[in-house]
Amino acid sequence: MASLPLDKEAARTCNVTGDLSIQLVEIPYRASFPKCSRCGEGDYWNISWPAGLALSRYLVGGFPSKKLNGHRVLVIGCGVGLEGLVLAKLGAIVSVLDHIPDALHLFYRNCLLNEIEPFETICCCWRDSKKIRKIGKYDLLVGSDVLYNPGDANFNCIKSLLTTTLKSGGIALFADPDRSGVEDFFRLLAKSEFRVKSHWANSRWASRNERIRIYRVERLRVNNR
Repeated sequence: MASLPLDKEAARTCNVTGDLSIQLVEIPYRASFPKCSRCGEGDYWNISWPAGLALSRYLVGGFPSKKLNGHRVLVIGCGVGLEGLVLAKLGAIVSVLDHIPDALHLFYRNCLLNEIEPFETICCCWRDSKKIRKIGKYDLLVGSDVLYNPGDANFNCIKSLLTTTLKSGGIALFADPDRSGVEDFFRLLAKSEFRVKSHWANSRWASRNERIRIYRVERLRVNNR
């Protein structure tokens, strides 16, 4: 069998539920990707992953049709755009944030592929606190596979992101395949102004089941916020 070019694209249908399918263009064969000039990271955005599928299914189940109408949602680490496209189908006003311009371009293409009017894209590293402070407040924040290194530095960045962009009483949803340190991260977060709950979900992926942990983070209501 002939080898595939490293930058060859692939189209796939992601069956989120029996009633909702999303068409995606992915780049599964590329060897390396441009890095973020601020944090030096930039891998793994080029395809959808089990955590993103599990989170998308959770969104459909937890936010019935029209419940999100008019609500502002921020997707961090948008990748190919699966969660953002699902949220748009559910009626949300979606903004997507990624620190890799190529990821935002691919997301734009996938909007058009699914006949969704492209919406706000924010090219920004969440470690850039000055830029983060300018992007406004949201009712819901979602992110899958975004906690690769949940040490002290990342904890402070994610906590700052939540306190800066999430409205009082707002909800953040994270999906993660139970990487080391992530549970400790949320346990520490729950000691501040957030309430954290979690549950396990199964995501069928490459002919096997993947266990994904979904974290629901509520920003506690504070007077005058």
